[in-house]
Amino acid sequence: MPHIQQDVCIAQWRPVQGYESLYEVSDCGEVRKLVASGSHHLSNNRLSNYGYPTVSLCKDSKSTTTSIHRLVASAFCFRPDRCNDVNHKDGIKTNNRAGNLEWVTKQQNNAHAAAMGLMRRGKRNKPKPVVGLRSIAGLLRQVDAQTASVERLVAACRKLKGRKP
Repeated sequence: MPHIQQDVCIAQWRPVQGYESLYEVSDCGEVRKLVASGSHHLSNNRLSNYGYPTVSLCKDSKSTTTSIHRLVASAFCFRPDRCNDVNHKDGIKTNNRAGNLEWVTKQQNNAHAAAMGLMRRGKRNKPKPVVGLRSIAGLLRQVDAQTASVERLVAACRKLKGRKP
């Protein structure tokens, strides 16, 4: 079995703007729901049609789907004037750690994507297909995932393949 190097991320948590008493976001790229008992539950996330992890936030019986990288950047990254896009420095859409994110202009974001080979000329940048169970180790090395995230990812893949976790 290949060795997977994992850097431990000791999370710092901050309230999600607009949902301060309901949700928190970490600099490691996770979102959790605050529960009245004082405990916390990690929120389930899904990939958008463009390959970005998203989470549904509920307030006053209304649900809003938001990109996790925008929540992390809003809580942890300095935002210069006229910078409305969040750039993944390493080009990996699922790496939502605060140190990998920065606020940039649309032009800067497009230039970075072109330089990284992430954008095709004249076509929308469609997501790459979801990886199969055999290549999870490679994916995890790329995204530098946490153990809890790894376990959820493996369990989800096994479920898709009809196996028990």
